[in-house]
Amino acid sequence: VLPVELTRLPLLQKLYLDNNKLSLLPSELGELKSLKELRLDYNMLISVP
Repeated sequence: VLPVELTRLPLLQKLYLDNNKLSLLPSELGELKSLKELRLDYNMLISVP
């Protein structure tokens, strides 16, 4: 599970979450307005919000 607290990092530009066995992502990731790169390779995601 990805901590929702990550959405409290408004200047975050890169987030690498490869190989974490994630199946869900919090919809709050959309609040990261400065995010330019999101890596999600090799997870178990069903959908991306």
